[in-house]
Amino acid sequence: MRTRESKVRSWYAAIFLVCILLATALPSFSAGTDEAKKLTVYTTNYPLTYFTERIAGEYADVVFPAPAEIDPAFWVPDKKTVAAYQKADLIMLNGATYEKWIDKATLPQFRLVHTSRGFRDDYIETADAVTHSHGLDGDHSHSGTAFTTWLDFSQAAMQAKAITDVLVRKMPEKKEAFEKSYAALE
Repeated sequence: MRTRESKVRSWYAAIFLVCILLATALPSFSAGTDEAKKLTVYTTNYPLTYFTERIAGEYADVVFPAPAEIDPAFWVPDKKTVAAYQKADLIMLNGATYEKWIDKATLPQFRLVHTSRGFRDDYIETADAVTHSHGLDGDHSHSGTAFTTWLDFSQAAMQAKAITDVLVRKMPEKKEAFEKSYAALE
């Protein structure tokens, strides 16, 4: 006959085993939720934010952290914001020298999406630009590369296609939704 103490120990052992089984089984039960996991996508300008939101839809949280009162082409994020970029699943860059701060920040290269890379041979170089200011930020000029690529609708479509392609690579099970959204945007 078992004593009361041995019954209690057996009961605790059974509870312990059930807890271990549940702990090891939970990842497989939650595997279905991985599909529902949203990507975190950081962008560097409003056009890329717009494109990404329209293409990714409910499958991504799109973040454009530049303050509204600052021209994002001349904005430099603080350390906290750079750290947030570093944690993102994807970082949508305009390219064409738009993000001047990018060379001074350490970002994971495998998460960077240079959306204008596909037409870099078509960048427009400007040599003689007038120096001016947009308020209290001081004088500057827009010499160098014309980085407002999205103003050319064919280039904007190529940028949107680059966004679509990387989203499909990250979430191949959502390919049809991304491509449908891209077609509507285009």
